[in-house]
Amino acid sequence: IFASGSLQPADFFLMLCFGLLLVTRKTAFIKYPVPSGIWKILRWYVLFTFYQIFINLIWYLILENTNAGNKNYGLYLSCFFILFNLFSVFFCIMTYERIGPLLFEKLIKGFFISASIVAFFSIIQSASASIRAVAGFNNPNQLGYYAILLLTSCFLFGGYLRSPYKQILFSLSVYLNVISLSKASVLSSAILILYVILFQKYFNVHISNKMTVFLVIFILFVLYSFFFGDLSFFNNDTLSALRERILNIRSEGDSNLGSGRGYTRIFEMGRHLLWGMGEGAYYRFQSLTGLEAHSSF
Repeated sequence: IFASGSLQPADFFLMLCFGLLLVTRKTAFIKYPVPSGIWKILRWYVLFTFYQIFINLIWYLILENTNAGNKNYGLYLSCFFILFNLFSVFFCIMTYERIGPLLFEKLIKGFFISASIVAFFSIIQSASASIRAVAGFNNPNQLGYYAILLLTSCFLFGGYLRSPYKQILFSLSVYLNVISLSKASVLSSAILILYVILFQKYFNVHISNKMTVFLVIFILFVLYSFFFGDLSFFNNDTLSALRERILNIRSEGDSNLGSGRGYTRIFEMGRHLLWGMGEGAYYRFQSLTGLEAHSSF
């Protein structure tokens, strides 16, 4: 609804819920105490959050005394997003304290409902002039990021869904990945699927033998079709475009992690690495001047 990159209505609702949980947090309501080890990790996260905010404000004060004093608003604006991430984490923690594992059941069911809505939007918008779908998001990369979260939730919390719905959710995540035509999203999802197949015994994830065989055949089929065969028998423009994007990933400028994605800023900052790569005031950098670094990783 609002501009790309800004908070959306759901984010404001989440912050409202966070505030309500915080002001009503009493010992009597804590039915599922969070392990002390988690709180130790969260303390470090809180410390890192305020370190980020401190560095951003220092940069803001320094740069405001230059000729580009009106271009630094992104530095203090990013502080709100840093705090938003922190509050989101604690929202999840406080919700778990009250309802325990029921949180995971509600979460995966919510993902299933939202994935169905997003898929519905993708069908409605299929007549769009752009071959990369947005399906209700502000841009295709956001759709690809959502598809990765969807796939991850399917593996982590899929046990809370009955069998057919789990397969449907997995299929929806693959479908949304493909129509986003996001190279980072597609490759990340492929790595995630392979990772879970190989190392599932080390995690609280169980994939049946039939599902494992299906996933292996699916991956082999995709690899063969993309790198050794062709997709003409599908007669689908989206699949053909995805194949071209994957095969040309080394020659496309925006795939270069340095100049195309902005990660050479690490070397630009040199000894100032600990003092911030810049969450705002992007005009300072030679790499991807005026733009934020892309989140390939």
